[in-house]
Amino acid sequence: MGFSNSYKQIVKLESTAQKNRLIPRKVYRIVSYQYVDGELKTLNGSKSSYVFLIGITPDKVLHCLKISEVQPIKFFNWLRLNVKKNLNNEQIIQKIDESSIDEIIVPDTRVGTKYFQNIKSNTIYSQQPGTYRTYMLKGIKIINEVIFDSEQVLKLMRIPKPPTKKGKTPNS
Repeated sequence: MGFSNSYKQIVKLESTAQKNRLIPRKVYRIVSYQYVDGELKTLNGSKSSYVFLIGITPDKVLHCLKISEVQPIKFFNWLRLNVKKNLNNEQIIQKIDESSIDEIIVPDTRVGTKYFQNIKSNTIYSQQPGTYRTYMLKGIKIINEVIFDSEQVLKLMRIPKPPTKKGKTPNS
């Protein structure tokens, strides 16, 4: 069972990404992909393919976690375990709003070796159907960068929303 529709509900914005400028540790939606056998598929609706890009090898292979096969709560729980320790909640919100999930989590190389090892030891990797995927960059025809709604992400990651600052009002 896929969870594409669950992710679609927390997406704030999607924008076309240039495939030669993909950034590891960001979330993308593969819209159109040409498989090795030549079959071209458009992935929409419940068949949408949301992926967390783990890394890109020098020979242009994308190593991904197909998060649309994982309940959002499980993915964001795993992500929360990898948030940099020196960030406060306001900084996390700002980075999520800017589509900079890659900047709130612990850094890794462009290939993503550390994250691959981290994911392999987590249940989001071993569940069925399998979530780990590789994609040939040349096979990707259309890919969108995904920006999640920060309030929804904070709820899923169980990060408390910072209190709103109230301005002082003069006494009457």
